[in-house]
Amino acid sequence: MDGSSDKCVNITSLKQIGFPINKDLVGYDYKRKTYYIYDVHTTNISFLQTSKNLAILGVRNNKFFLKLYDPKLIGVNPYDKSLSQEMIKRVIIETTRNPWYYLRELARIPEQGGGITEGAGTRFQLHRGNLAAIYCFLHNINHYLVIPRQCGKTQSELAILLWTYMFGTTNSEMSFLNKDQDAANENLGRMKDQRDLLPAYMQQKFVVQDGELKIAKGVDRIQKMSNPMNGNSIVTKPKATSLAKAEGIGRGNTSPVQLYDEVEFTDHIGIISKAAGPAYVQAARNAAKNNSPYCRIYISTPGFVDTEPVESSAPLRELSARWSDHMLDKSESELYTYLKNNSKLKMFYIEYSYKQCGKDEKWFAEMCEQLMYDRLRIKRELLLLRIRGTSDSPFDPEDLDELNGMRGEVIEERIMNKIFMLRLYNKINPSIPYFIGVDCATGTNNDNTAISIVDPYTEKAVGEAKTPLMDVIDVCTFLRLIIRDICPRGILCIERNSLGDAVIQLLKRTEVSHNIYYDSDAFLVGDPDEKLDEHGFIKREAENRRSFGVYTNSKSRSIMMQIMLRLVAEKKDAFVTQYIIDDLNNLVRRPSGKIEARYGYHDDNIMSFLIAMYVRYHGKKLTNWGFVPGGTPIGEDLKPMTYEEIYDEMPDTMKEWFPKPQEEDPYERMVKEAIRKSQFERTNFSNTDGVVVTKDDQIDMNYDNIRFGENYSGFDDDFFAELNK
Repeated sequence: MDGSSDKCVNITSLKQIGFPINKDLVGYDYKRKTYYIYDVHTTNISFLQTSKNLAILGVRNNKFFLKLYDPKLIGVNPYDKSLSQEMIKRVIIETTRNPWYYLRELARIPEQGGGITEGAGTRFQLHRGNLAAIYCFLHNINHYLVIPRQCGKTQSELAILLWTYMFGTTNSEMSFLNKDQDAANENLGRMKDQRDLLPAYMQQKFVVQDGELKIAKGVDRIQKMSNPMNGNSIVTKPKATSLAKAEGIGRGNTSPVQLYDEVEFTDHIGIISKAAGPAYVQAARNAAKNNSPYCRIYISTPGFVDTEPVESSAPLRELSARWSDHMLDKSESELYTYLKNNSKLKMFYIEYSYKQCGKDEKWFAEMCEQLMYDRLRIKRELLLLRIRGTSDSPFDPEDLDELNGMRGEVIEERIMNKIFMLRLYNKINPSIPYFIGVDCATGTNNDNTAISIVDPYTEKAVGEAKTPLMDVIDVCTFLRLIIRDICPRGILCIERNSLGDAVIQLLKRTEVSHNIYYDSDAFLVGDPDEKLDEHGFIKREAENRRSFGVYTNSKSRSIMMQIMLRLVAEKKDAFVTQYIIDDLNNLVRRPSGKIEARYGYHDDNIMSFLIAMYVRYHGKKLTNWGFVPGGTPIGEDLKPMTYEEIYDEMPDTMKEWFPKPQEEDPYERMVKEAIRKSQFERTNFSNTDGVVVTKDDQIDMNYDNIRFGENYSGFDDDFFAELNK
């Protein structure tokens, strides 16, 4: 994807041009076997700012888009009219093998009302959103990009596609599809405008034939253009006016690079995308064989959730893996492995807010003014909320407005066991017995295994995860890692369905067995099976097995829905996580009164949250796990008071009944100190009956390595022998 070159830029050549050598600013390209530098002297400030932002966020790979192979191009303006022939050649070579150089120094975006002449327009503005999309494209990864209006969503994708069209491949085709033919044609026109803003020597409009400069003869129409220099072409697709038309458009889309713009406003987009799938797979295979780019690109602002385009495109979002900035730190193989384990479509969903795209409140206020303060458009186009246009929601529109305003910021993303991601919205206090709701799924109906971590004192969700691709072993590993590394006192509230029961049985044989919630109340665990053995042995075992986890049926689900409705009405700030709020927006009330997810969506994360809250409100003997309803959390820095401190705070009238600290018997003081320490340690002890878990990189959760039948609550007899001495 980066072009090719046999020449090597080495450290000696860097010194020769007087560049201050810094090992942090020099890299080595193992594919090309050549050195490169990071051009920190670029005048495109957006690239430097993005690098700084990523570094602040802890992303180690934060400078790759500053790459420069030819050090003699440092400080060179490719638009300078006085460039020598040699320097023009260097610019063209660097552009051919380095798309980041092209975007950083050459790409120009047309301005509304501005001219389409060489050097006009504005420079390409890099931010975390379009960086993620371009990074995915250059790695041939399908992606779905959602960022606010006027943040360069479409123009950014067109910029990298223009580089591909002109320099990145040969004899390949791209297709543009939009909500209608005119919009698709407009995108092709935008790309032509970007081309016409480039220096004349970069536009590829002329070829040298017989020693003379002649106009290159290629196709340049409204719906198609082709490049005679390399055989590449771009075509636009028409609007799907019917299901049959949509099917035909999809089947006819055989391009290895496909751009779907305004996805959530394109009629029958689900049919088009599905129909184009087989043809794209074959085209992608051919492109990969020839080391050419291939990718399906979906971009859009959010639409109304109850419209056909949003409903039919829901699987594209639901079955995608969520992009994180830390994906940039993964190697190619790690990135593809993560994608394989977290997305059935092997596609990333990329979403960034206006603040994450480098915009401030002044920009937001100006955009609100441009939208004439239309609340619905502001929510969709600036705040990226998929809201509904009809009234089948179980919540009032005002409540949904407030809920969407409660979305919190993710403060940490942890990739557990190098495969699945946990998103945290608050700092975790290891002393708190968090309720961890687990809604297990097989993934057969595209539903997700969802996990919600809930603070029992604030009743707020503080962490979440979901994936359709977890099997039983994966779920067990994930939960064990959460207990081991994040919430040592967490209470695992696992829905006891078919997969959940298997998870519970396996976890009961591990060191987190005492973190699993259990209850003998039939209200929570379901009615025992009356058809069991008449002697009661099997029946008792079945009841014991059923007491672990949370049994869900029509009664318990109804209670969970009542909990949800009450919280929406009285405590909206409990819903702060992205997945939960998305689920709330996608709930509908059926004519029967049942509340469930609308077609194409799922309610997995809201259910995992409600399972945790169900135990929080109706669980029995929660003190067994260290939670006292109505109590207060233990602070991380809380220390028990010493006898001296307690004595000093006593009223003088009480001190006479207690010995002064210095008069206390040494042995008695020692006993009190031992009791004090043991009590304090008990409050901070993860409820595992003395099991110490080592912090290695990952937990081996292979079935054969699970310790069956091991007694985790036993004591060493040597302890008593020592006391008897």
